[in-house]
Amino acid sequence: GGSTRSTGRRVAGWPGTARWVSSDAVLAKATISYESTWDTETLGDDPVAEVIEHAGLTSVSPATKAALDDLVGVAESRRDLSSLLHAAIAMAPEFSLT
Repeated sequence: GGSTRSTGRRVAGWPGTARWVSSDAVLAKATISYESTWDTETLGDDPVAEVIEHAGLTSVSPATKAALDDLVGVAESRRDLSSLLHAAIAMAPEFSLT
């Protein structure tokens, strides 16, 4: 992997499912996720479980679950909470679109 003098940089990423990650790419994905989920329908009594299910995921890591749980107390309304949770799950490593 990497580069050599004769071949230059490899931009294909790492072997397998790993991919290049940059702060700019993460910020862009977060912005797009948040803007495209703004004003979503409200969720029911267990919003974290519902948004995980809406994303088509059967489980998430403890770190992702904790991050989603942390958002529950931040939003001012249920609609805002729904938008935040949908944007956050779209950013989760388990919901990678690549």
